[in-house]
Amino acid sequence: MTMATKVITGKCRASFVHIFEPQSINGSDPKYSMSLIIPKSDSKTIGAIKAAIDEAIQNGISGKWGGKRPPNLKLPLRDGDVDREEDDAYEGGLTNDHKRDHVAGCSESRAES
Repeated sequence: MTMATKVITGKCRASFVHIFEPQSINGSDPKYSMSLIIPKSDSKTIGAIKAAIDEAIQNGISGKWGGKRPPNLKLPLRDGDVDREEDDAYEGGLTNDHKRDHVAGCSESRAES
């Protein structure tokens, strides 16, 4: 099974964008991060993300989770109308938060410069 973790989105919005410098949140190690807001009407992108999530779960079950799915597994896709109802920017969208120690395609030394 190949990992289909690379998903090219349709048009979406980004919030809490920290892609030029890593940001520390509540004293944690600094990470590059952003939150994508994907319109619920973009069924192609949402379907591709859900397929990638399902594949990652199946790989985890057959690999590091020893045949069982963790009961409290936190999934990355959130409903903006439910999980962020106090913020109008997320209305009508799904959000997918991304955090990384480095910028993809850059060595850590380049990412720090």
